[in-house]
Amino acid sequence: MTWKVEYRDEGLSTLEGDALALLRDVLDVSARAVERAMKANIIARGFVDTRATLNSVAVSAPNDMERDIGPSTEYAIYGELGYVQTHAWGRRLANPIRHPGLFFARDALESVRASFLAACAAAMQRLGR
Repeated sequence: MTWKVEYRDEGLSTLEGDALALLRDVLDVSARAVERAMKANIIARGFVDTRATLNSVAVSAPNDMERDIGPSTEYAIYGELGYVQTHAWGRRLANPIRHPGLFFARDALESVRASFLAACAAAMQRLGR
């Protein structure tokens, strides 16, 4: 009795690279969508500055499968999270003013979540064919 074993690749040898390429494309498209949504939120919610925060919103890629998205102005965090103003024009205020957060970044991320997950699933389905 003789046994015969036959190996057919079926794309397994390139699976990791193919998956990374598809997911990298999804990541890039989604990051740009977050960037657009963040800019739209900054305008719609009236983030008051010289447009520096709006113009500083960008996407960068610290590594192959990671994207940093957001503004680079040092005060953007106060617009996102809110703050308490205790001084004005060099004088202490009798009653602090509470400025609520505008949530331009977290809402932008949330607005893209469903499409990002759907795109990841679609990419993996294409890979499985």
